[in-house]
Amino acid sequence: MKFVTENDFAQKQAEQEYVIAKDYYERGEYELAVKYFGAASKKGHIKATNKLGICYATGRGVEQSYGRAFECYEMAAKEDYNGAIHNLGLCYYNGFGTKLNYEKAVEYFRKAGDVGHAVSQYYLAYCYANGHGVEQNDIEAFCWYRKSASHGNIKAQYNLGYCYHNGIGTEQDYYRAISWYENSADEGDAMAQYELGCMYGTGEGVVQDDKKAYEYFEKSAELGYAPAMYNLGMCYEHGVGIDGDMDTAQKWYNKAADNGDELAKEKLTQIANEQY
Repeated sequence: MKFVTENDFAQKQAEQEYVIAKDYYERGEYELAVKYFGAASKKGHIKATNKLGICYATGRGVEQSYGRAFECYEMAAKEDYNGAIHNLGLCYYNGFGTKLNYEKAVEYFRKAGDVGHAVSQYYLAYCYANGHGVEQNDIEAFCWYRKSASHGNIKAQYNLGYCYHNGIGTEQDYYRAISWYENSADEGDAMAQYELGCMYGTGEGVVQDDKKAYEYFEKSAELGYAPAMYNLGMCYEHGVGIDGDMDTAQKWYNKAADNGDELAKEKLTQIANEQY
């Protein structure tokens, strides 16, 4: 006969509190979520401790505190919880709740990435690409982008496409570039949509197609990507993939300029100088 110990009861209660907390969190009732995450955390529930850290980091249901968030992540990471290990990496990478330390960030990103944490794999790739905490290495960056992309990370899929597109860390391969851009674009990545628009517009690696170029620029522009807004304006000005419409073209030039696009600013100046 198996007897229920006090510890067994506490663990069961902690799991129940965690489930209640998640429900409150998903409904946007953050103060109640924090209450139950905290109760479960005190009983040693690791996921609750990590989630409590996220609440402190974002100020949801509690006064925002990166210091308290860092403490929660540290507690959960000691139990080898990958989400908390990744979050510690983010704290060190951004200097949240601790001193900025790229080397420590890389250490935690690698630890989580080695066991398949896709976002940590992406950040580790980014560190290699930019020489943050490690010696800059395009080949290592490419390898980690590929691992992250294969686990479904949208940003990594875009960056992997960019590597293939430009021959960074690997041989240039337009076919693979388009494939990874499409994966990312289908999930709503504006930069991938923009790159596909450029490739269809110029016929780089694909059959040139003005209509597809226009469609991808439109999708990207609607998501707020300034270079796509400028190119969409060009499509309307010159009738590329869509009927020409200078008023609509100028609307997109204005939007692009408002979002900091220098080409759009130059274009608006040119238009103004041509008017009498």
